[in-house]
Amino acid sequence: MVVGRFEPYAPSPERRLAALEQVARVGLTTGVMLCPHLPGISDDEAHLDEVVRRARDAGAQFLLHGGLTLKKGPQKARFLEALERYYPHLLPLYEKLYRAGHSPQREYSCRVGQLAREICRRHGLPDRMLRPILPNEGLTVNKRIAERLFLRVYEMELEGEPEYRIWAYRKAAWAADELDRDLAEIYRREGLRGLAALPRIGGSIAGVIASLLGEIEGESRWGKGCHQP
Repeated sequence: MVVGRFEPYAPSPERRLAALEQVARVGLTTGVMLCPHLPGISDDEAHLDEVVRRARDAGAQFLLHGGLTLKKGPQKARFLEALERYYPHLLPLYEKLYRAGHSPQREYSCRVGQLAREICRRHGLPDRMLRPILPNEGLTVNKRIAERLFLRVYEMELEGEPEYRIWAYRKAAWAADELDRDLAEIYRREGLRGLAALPRIGGSIAGVIASLLGEIEGESRWGKGCHQP
């Protein structure tokens, strides 16, 4: 019913899940993008739990979730028109949540994001898509470090950490991903000082990277999948 009101020409959830099941059956990587969940309409525990459960049962290997953005333009106008038609009692809620911009208030986003994450964990479904890293891709350790730093960014966003800390980790992840030298080799030769001297890294995150390098080395020693965050 909700899909028909806001996306009248989109395939139904049942058809999407049926397609997901067919793709999963042949062994391809599959997942569900639960975005956006709508404030006051589909952001409660019952709705989120149903989507996660049905996605898992259809063969999804991960589920991504996110909130609604309302940027000025046709998308916002059409959404608010449908909202006024079907859910007029929710207009004050949306005015409050989107008072400061096109994204909902941060406190709301963190609360619903944490709920979605907890429901995914309850059903054993990751709420992040693992990055495929091939052994012969080159600088694989750097890519693993970048993936784990990006995972920390995601966790920090859900926990409502200060923006400056989130951006510090995000920039460090970009730096690790783009670096043309091996982070493990830099650390072996130059220690923490060498890591801290890299662009967009700095002293505190250099210590984090050193710890992650130790984790990856331990996983390699025991033959575990090093691409796991």
